[in-house]
Amino acid sequence: MNSIRGFLLPGFLALPALLLSATTASASPRELSHEELLSRVSPAIVSVKVVLKTEFNMGDSIQEQESVLDALGAVVDPEGLILLWNSQLSATRLMDAVKQMGEGEEFKLKMTPTDFRVTLAGDAKEYRAFLAASDSELDLAFLQLEERPER
Repeated sequence: MNSIRGFLLPGFLALPALLLSATTASASPRELSHEELLSRVSPAIVSVKVVLKTEFNMGDSIQEQESVLDALGAVVDPEGLILLWNSQLSATRLMDAVKQMGEGEEFKLKMTPTDFRVTLAGDAKEYRAFLAASDSELDLAFLQLEERPER
């Protein structure tokens, strides 16, 4: 979905500046230790469990399987917008690698995420989320929490 690029990319590029400005409220960046910077930014890092339905076809044989993928993401909005890299949710990169090896003309792969569960730092509760947008060229995916966390 390349249509999200014009809307979300400027905000995504502004994220490092926002994180940096948040850390400079009480001290300049040179005064922050590595530990201090991590303690300020780490609450934005989340764990994501993704249930993937994978269908692969090699010649005449079609097989399906369901698997759980553990991924990391970052909260980019207090309303519960989560940023991930899209490669974890898409078969495109894997198929590109198979084709580069000269294999896979008959091999077809389809990966469909069917469920997302997000765990926030310091919170044992799992929050359900849905795929809000993705861009395979930028290799980005955005999840939206269905329920806004209290903090």
